Amino acid sequence: MDEVSTSPSKKSHTLLWKHADFMKLWLGQTISEFGSQITGLALSLTAVIVLHATANDMGVLEALQGIPFLFALFAGVLADRVRRRPLLIFADSGRFVLLILIPLAVLFHVLNMGFLFVVVFGVGCLTVLFDVAYQSYLPSVVSSSELVEGNSKLESTRAVSAIAGPALAGVLVQWLTAPFALLIDAGSYLVSVISIIVIRRSESIETLPHQLGIWTQIREGMAFVVKNSFLRSIVITTALGNFFSGITGAVMILFAVRGIGMNASLLGVVYALDAIGAAVGAIMGGRLGRSVGLGRAIIIAQTSSTIGGFLLPLAHRPVVVGFSLYVASGVLISFGAVAYNVNQVSARQAITPAQLLGRMTASIRFIIWGIIPFGSLLGGILGSHIGLRPTLMISAAGGVLPVLWAVLSPIRAMRSVSEIG
Repeated sequence: MDEVSTSPSKKSHTLLWKHADFMKLWLGQTISEFGSQITGLALSLTAVIVLHATANDMGVLEALQGIPFLFALFAGVLADRVRRRPLLIFADSGRFVLLILIPLAVLFHVLNMGFLFVVVFGVGCLTVLFDVAYQSYLPSVVSSSELVEGNSKLESTRAVSAIAGPALAGVLVQWLTAPFALLIDAGSYLVSVISIIVIRRSESIETLPHQLGIWTQIREGMAFVVKNSFLRSIVITTALGNFFSGITGAVMILFAVRGIGMNASLLGVVYALDAIGAAVGAIMGGRLGRSVGLGRAIIIAQTSSTIGGFLLPLAHRPVVVGFSLYVASGVLISFGAVAYNVNQVSARQAITPAQLLGRMTASIRFIIWGIIPFGSLLGGILGSHIGLRPTLMISAAGGVLPVLWAVLSPIRAMRSVSEIG
């Protein structure tokens, strides 16, 4: 089994650049991620500016994006029972249809928070299906030795799209209004569908026999994660971080708009500059893992995100001060999140048997993403009762816990994938 800490050879780099199917997958995802950057900002601003959402409303909105991950276990079974490429095509097609409903609702004057909640939940369900199938599909497109490089490239383009996407989103929201800016993301999902359709390489995995019960298959996937000390530790570390990120996500845009005075264009610039950290994380994440070891790289990355979290509650007027602190926070958080994922996701893919990839991914996402809605709901409640800034302070303090867990867990001693058993 190839080690994540092994530096890809020059030949490996060349093969990926000339790997036609990977390039198709990569292109489609780059465009889709670009559009998603617009949606991330446009949905929140639709709620805050167009529908005058409260902190509780924003908490529910954030929660509904995460609640679908509680059904990830079933998506994992499906991803191991059938070919994954058709699932990707179905998920992106569905997201296209749902997103265009929002501007249509505006045209017919029926848009309200309830309508927005339904669409967001539907998009979330399809996102769960796509993400589980996508991480399980990548090993069918590239070899085991190319996984780190493939994930690094995918994270790199995600970061690059994030640099321009939010800045454009801010302009589009100002120009088209937030609901109509969502049409851009809807179009990006169509491009992603086409790029997946034209991939020629067939999946080389054997699907699960349908005679096996769904719950039996779910238990097999969960048992694999629980019994592996590395995966178990990663799940706890990530879940802790995501819970407190959920609290932050519920109030940070509300705080930026109403507490600091930022508008859509300025928020777009903030998100674009934040992506500098993501780009560095994508480029340096693999190198960091090879130079200091897998475990230490994960701890360093998580620490960066934790430090960034402490800068948000320090933001205040005038706008230039709040803007600067939001940017600094975002750079640190983005660097940490991407560098963290490059290392831990590649390791997860490399150590998991092909027939378990879907269920492994789903089992982990069921926990680490399923916990976010609870953080979001708590964030909305806290924001309404104790204020936005104190809520951000609580979230920042809680961000220390995943770092402590990673340091005290078996993660710290891990040097490479070969040590994970």
